[in-house]
Amino acid sequence: MTHPSPSERMTNVECVADLMEYSSFGPLAQMFVVDALLKHATTVSQLSDEALEEWPENPLFHAHSWRGVAKEIRAKLERHLDHPASS
Repeated sequence: MTHPSPSERMTNVECVADLMEYSSFGPLAQMFVVDALLKHATTVSQLSDEALEEWPENPLFHAHSWRGVAKEIRAKLERHLDHPASS
């Protein structure tokens, strides 16, 4: 299998759009991607400070920032899906 050159690689946005728009399963792929995002964002947003402190250090982001972005994504998806806010 050949890998595309860096200039030919899709951006993350293009990759997610490709997953959602060009699936042999049609709209089911969109449901899967949104469901996966919501589930992971919910899991991460509910992590305690103590749980985050156990995460290995990452030079790209702080664990508390990861939880912050999870909360933001979760809130946006819940509004989009008209879900009631949950804890």
